[in-house]
Amino acid sequence: MNKINKTLKALAVAGVVGISGLAVADTINGNLSFNTIIDIKVLEDQTLSFGESIIPKAGQTCSMIYKSGVVNTTTHVDTTTAGVWDIAGAAVTASGDCTNAGLSGGRFSLDGADNQSIKVTVRSFGDAFFTFTPAGNYTSTAEGTTITAAGTTTANGTDAQALVDAIDVKDFFADTLVTSKLDGNGVGTIYIGGTLNILQDLDAATRYAVTYDVEVTY
Repeated sequence: MNKINKTLKALAVAGVVGISGLAVADTINGNLSFNTIIDIKVLEDQTLSFGESIIPKAGQTCSMIYKSGVVNTTTHVDTTTAGVWDIAGAAVTASGDCTNAGLSGGRFSLDGADNQSIKVTVRSFGDAFFTFTPAGNYTSTAEGTTITAAGTTTANGTDAQALVDAIDVKDFFADTLVTSKLDGNGVGTIYIGGTLNILQDLDAATRYAVTYDVEVTY
């Protein structure tokens, strides 16, 4: 009897060992992918010019104000009268030792990914003869945009004033980083004025032209 019991116990242990040996491990490769967004493009639509009245003497300055504006040209008062908002660069104004003759603000259009956050920096310029210190603003929509709404809503049911309020307008100064966004169509506009300072006497009846950097990144 004792011999039989010992044999059964041995078989039971062997059975347990056999079952544990059936364990299986496996490795599978997971897939990963991503897409990069489109690059942002910056186009100079309007060249900045301090005009034709700069006196070529040290100490002369000319300041230009050029920014975007949102103008409510027509107010909707009922369901049949459309409200109209125009977004465009305001008239350029000059101050200091210059006039408005030939004055032109700088304007750059941006084209990139829809609703993407962006960073804008407009750099100053300086040499031994004169300096340029930019100032202006960025607007998260295209130049010449018109928002029209009959009654109180647009075609998609969004209040027109809410669409106007959603436009991000940020003032900037020389060499200062500004964060904003592109609109739902992936566009925006930079408006640039600023101040020109003459450091040394310049040649009369001469056109001076330099470049300055406009940096835009995601």
